[in-house]
Amino acid sequence: ELLWAEVERREAIVKGLQVNLNKNMQALGKIEDERQSILGELDGQEVQYRSIRGEIKGVYDARIGLERQVAENQSVQALLEQILGEAELLESAPIKHQLKLLRTENLRELLRSSQRQIQKAAEQIKANQTRLGSLEQSTDKISTTALDKRVTLALLDFKRERAAKEQESTARLLREAQDGLNAALAKAQETGERIAVIKSTSEIQSEMS
Repeated sequence: ELLWAEVERREAIVKGLQVNLNKNMQALGKIEDERQSILGELDGQEVQYRSIRGEIKGVYDARIGLERQVAENQSVQALLEQILGEAELLESAPIKHQLKLLRTENLRELLRSSQRQIQKAAEQIKANQTRLGSLEQSTDKISTTALDKRVTLALLDFKRERAAKEQESTARLLREAQDGLNAALAKAQETGERIAVIKSTSEIQSEMS
């Protein structure tokens, strides 16, 4: 009876280790699923970040073009104002009827057109600044979120490493326990067929001593 009691004890050990091994495998699978999910999210955020940075560059380039347009129109406006002043003096001269291109009404219309262009460009610059601020906020948010995900990923990597070591240790103990069970089973079978065991090995040993 003692030999078969030992077999049952070792079977219980093997069963417990097998349960632990399965739990470890499930934990590792869950950790890996979480890692892959975060890695996928980080890849998506990287693509989004690059896209926004490209858009920011486009907005910056547009801003430079608008600023150049304003500067050019302001230069033209200054020149027109100077010419207008001179044209107003010439209009009082006897050659007034010869000033077809330098008529003050034509110059004033050119000034008004230049001013409208400056105003339009200024409005576009304002919209550009608003868009730029929004884009930069988006990149900041992505960077912050990505940092949080990388911290989570580092923790998962630590958990995975620890779980893998536990898995390796449990698998080794299970192999040793299975070998011990096989040896105990072979020894018990030498005494005959298996019998029902009521008492534990410690109880049997206590009665024998």
